[in-house]
Amino acid sequence: MATIQFEKVCKTFGPTAALRDVEFSAGDGEFVVLVGPSGCGKSTALRLVAGLGEPDSGRVLIDGRNMTGVAPKDRGCAMVFQSYALYPHWTVFDNLAFPLKLRHHRKDHIEERVKKIASELRLTDVLTRRPKELSGGQRQRVAVGRAMAADPGIFLFDEPLSNLDAPLRASMRVEIVTRQKSMHKTTLYVTHDQAEALTMADRVVVLDQGRVQGIGHPEQLYRNPPNRFVASFLGRPTINLLTGEIVETDGKFLLNPFDWVLPNDVVSRLQLERHQTVQVGVRAEDLILTAGKGRVTWKVLTREFLGDKLLYHTQSGEWNLALLASPDHSLEPGATISIGPEPAKIMFFDVNDGHRLA
Repeated sequence: MATIQFEKVCKTFGPTAALRDVEFSAGDGEFVVLVGPSGCGKSTALRLVAGLGEPDSGRVLIDGRNMTGVAPKDRGCAMVFQSYALYPHWTVFDNLAFPLKLRHHRKDHIEERVKKIASELRLTDVLTRRPKELSGGQRQRVAVGRAMAADPGIFLFDEPLSNLDAPLRASMRVEIVTRQKSMHKTTLYVTHDQAEALTMADRVVVLDQGRVQGIGHPEQLYRNPPNRFVASFLGRPTINLLTGEIVETDGKFLLNPFDWVLPNDVVSRLQLERHQTVQVGVRAEDLILTAGKGRVTWKVLTREFLGDKLLYHTQSGEWNLALLASPDHSLEPGATISIGPEPAKIMFFDVNDGHRLA
């Protein structure tokens, strides 16, 4: 069993607050991804678990035990770095064997363990090579294998795929998740790539400026974000955000100046008032081309072919919308269209602090 818990953890570096009252947990065998922009504190949090730093206040607990003052070697963690951190003058075999040699395992056990890991990670044919003779994906697998050799209770990954090209990143995502599930190891994975967070995690922790902005299952955070930051950070293309005034016409609530129909039950439940200014968010896939020409029209600026979808970037005055649509009826740049949202998919945010109205 291996669990991780952050209790009101704060960490500063000079005048910069890297973590501010951070609280989250990772259950036994859970894959938790810390995601956020550069400088949000995610790598700092990972290093505190590894013992490469101590909190200024608050506690980091592993299996319910306070880790303050506990040496890195006594925490049961293995870390995989962005730079791989392989020993360049050693062979793949020696790199994989190093954690076992540190623990004074028998020579025959080391050889058996290394060969087993090499077989699982498709490294058997390169055991005698040195890191400079390997591809990026092979080096990454060696780094993962070295962590596996130590048989830790916790895996820590610090942006391990950022140096790889896009196809290799995609295949390595599958590789890492598959290994993690088969070994049932508690894992903290740090990335700035929201695609990695959404595709790999059991749960996602979104950080910004040292604070937790949202925690939840990937689909939950994507479809039901707690605030504007999480809604904007997760998902590509970025969520469409428009600010307008609520008006009532013929018993219908509309968002002016866009003439978007708002669900009456939602307006009532949120206790939104006539002439109140709100910000709404709509995902590109939740916009539809409306029949006829409305009072507000949008001009197609560009289009991107995505295989099963076309991504249109449109503009109306100072406003921009991204729209995902079927390629059955292709629109050319310069075309003028009417766009409306699926009413049930509209999100409402406070115009000032950005919290979700829900």
